[in-house]
Amino acid sequence: MNPSFMEAQLRRCNRNFVIANLLLFVFVLGISFFYQRALFNYWFGPFEIRSEELVAIKDTYEQHKINVRFEPDEVYEAVASQVHWLEDSFARMKSKEETDYDFSYIKVNDKFIIVRTLPDEAVPVPLTGTIFPLKVAVLAEVLKGAGKLDQGGDFLPFFIDTTHSLDSNVQVLLWIQGITGALLLFNLARLIFRVTNPERHPVYKKLALFGDSEQSAEEIDQEWAVLPEHARKGHILMTSTWIVRKTIFSLKFSRNRHDDDTRFSLKI
Repeated sequence: MNPSFMEAQLRRCNRNFVIANLLLFVFVLGISFFYQRALFNYWFGPFEIRSEELVAIKDTYEQHKINVRFEPDEVYEAVASQVHWLEDSFARMKSKEETDYDFSYIKVNDKFIIVRTLPDEAVPVPLTGTIFPLKVAVLAEVLKGAGKLDQGGDFLPFFIDTTHSLDSNVQVLLWIQGITGALLLFNLARLIFRVTNPERHPVYKKLALFGDSEQSAEEIDQEWAVLPEHARKGHILMTSTWIVRKTIFSLKFSRNRHDDDTRFSLKI
């Protein structure tokens, strides 16, 4: 037996609600998959790493354990800084230079590694930090500051970040996942409630504005049943006494009030 108009619309609304939440769930899984390395290092790092393993790293994107701890052979003072200018909004000019990070470097075996720290912060020993790819501009500034312009090949192609940027980024990610997860659980509870209590569905709550919701739903079904096939299609259904507009997750209702000339007034 074919479902009535209202039954079919409730199923459609619930189905769309499920699809929307499945897409939200896929979004959460996608974030977890895309940032799996960062999440893994946040939860299980830092990892102890030997000097030989560290200097053997050629491609940081192939390195799964990037939150590491090790003992450098030598530590050198900061030789470069990353700065930005504060602007005077009244004078419309740069007013003050502010340091974001300091860059120093360390020696491990016969190689050098650049280390990024917060301003005026010493490189910790043992050193704990996150491995990131090294930009050419940063390497150039460090080589210039250290007076090692001819020793660029002795520097490894990554730097160690000690500013906890990995932790900060992952914590933002976890907040997003937590809020999204809570929303998914809330929507799941709403879906179960709608399925087990059809009369409390938002569609029926809207119908209740016109009187008894079940009686109104039955009236719409009866009027829909006598409509020709072509009149049942589309996003707007017009019966003798009702106008129903379909939305993604619900229905909108209006009384079809017409005069003797069959002119309709649509108020949705």
